[in-house]
Amino acid sequence: MAELLPPIHAIEPGSVLVQDWKVWDEDDLRKIQPPEWSSRKQDWQRLIDIVSGPWPAYAPSFVHRDFQHYNVLWSRGSTTGLLDWIDASMGPVELDLGHFRYNLVNDFGFDVAERFLHHYREVTGEEPNPFWEALNLSPGWAKSDRQRSDFDAYVTSLLAKLR
Repeated sequence: MAELLPPIHAIEPGSVLVQDWKVWDEDDLRKIQPPEWSSRKQDWQRLIDIVSGPWPAYAPSFVHRDFQHYNVLWSRGSTTGLLDWIDASMGPVELDLGHFRYNLVNDFGFDVAERFLHHYREVTGEEPNPFWEALNLSPGWAKSDRQRSDFDAYVTSLLAKLR
C-alpha cells in the first residue's frame, strides 16, 4: 500500500482551497504522560520532550491524513479506491506514513510496521522524518500486552532515529 502514497502526495490542488493540517488532539503526544503500563517510560518521556520542542521544517504536500488499511478498498487483490478524505490537508507527507504505521503497530505488531517502513523507503526513495510520526503517537489504543510491548518498541525505534 506504500505505492498509494506518492500519487496522493503529488496532488497539486491549484486554486482549490485545501485546509492546513492540524494535530489531532486525542493523538497529540505533547499532551500526554508516559503510559503507566510502559516498561520504557523514559523513552516515552524523551520522545514527548522532543515533539514538545521546535518543529522541523517541511514542504507542505497534499496528505490524506487518515491513511490506514481500513480506508483502502480492494477487489480481487488490487486496490480500487481510498475512503475518508474529510481530513485531507496540506502538511508533511510523514503524517500519512505515521498514521498508517501506528495502525499497523496496533493491529498487527511493530515488526509489520517496520516492514512497511522499509517498503515505503523502497517505493519513495526517501528517508521519512520520524518527528512527524512521533507527534501523533498516542498510547491510548494499546490494550493488550502485545500491543503495549509493540508500542514501547515503536517509541524506542522512533527515539533512536531522532537522536
